[in-house]
Amino acid sequence: MAGREAVAWAKRPTTRDVTAGIRAVLEDLLAARRVEAGAIGAVMLGTTHFTNAVVQRRGLTPTAVVRLCLPAGSAVPPLFDWPPELRAALGDHAFLVGGGHEFDGREISPLDEVELRRVAAELRARGVRAVAVVGIFAPVAPEHEERAAALLQAELPDAAVAVSHEIGRVSLLERENAAALNAGLVEMARRTLRSFRAALAEQAIEAPLYVSQNDGTLMSADYAERGWPTRWWSTWGAPPPMSGCSSAASRARHRSRSTSARCGRTSGCRTCSRSA
Repeated sequence: MAGREAVAWAKRPTTRDVTAGIRAVLEDLLAARRVEAGAIGAVMLGTTHFTNAVVQRRGLTPTAVVRLCLPAGSAVPPLFDWPPELRAALGDHAFLVGGGHEFDGREISPLDEVELRRVAAELRARGVRAVAVVGIFAPVAPEHEERAAALLQAELPDAAVAVSHEIGRVSLLERENAAALNAGLVEMARRTLRSFRAALAEQAIEAPLYVSQNDGTLMSADYAERGWPTRWWSTWGAPPPMSGCSSAASRARHRSRSTSARCGRTSGCRTCSRSA
């Protein structure tokens, strides 16, 4: 990018092997502009993978929702009114456990760690690899979510465990739905980042990798890998990665090029580079 101007671009059909598709488009770009890999100062990624996974009901990780709420919060169960096929894609694993807080931070009830361990044993037996922990009013008082997540992570060390207060706001059902989708996409997010890093390494591109967020700003790939794919859910169009790429290019104009890539099952990859 040169300011807001794309000075080079390349596009290739998306491949089943994500690494191969990214490799092909990077090769096209570097050849077209005769850009040296060492001159690239930053790489930005936007992807449609998560949107496609939810729309197509494919590639989602078996996910459990553990709501900390009893004896309250049982009138509307987790994943209520979800399309049946989407519930099935996540595995339809839902549990209600004692815990949670009132709006002023008072406990509804003590966190039921005995029940959490029983839930963990059942999830292990079911082969569930992701867990969304959701406490009533957790954005106000996150202690129960944090304790429950730590306990479940210790019992299920290979699982991706997400806490809802880091993902959504106060409203329980909306936050719970977002946390469930987020947990179900974490494995895919990490695979995507690994594939992208592998393709960059093959091209000897050592520039830092960034991920475009929904609002067009950027976060580092290391930060993204901690597990917030819903924060880059809406990067399916060109504007979000292009916006971040343009900003980085403008800041780095005197010393490097920046590259932006958009990857999606249905629409391929787009990449651009800024002249030094």
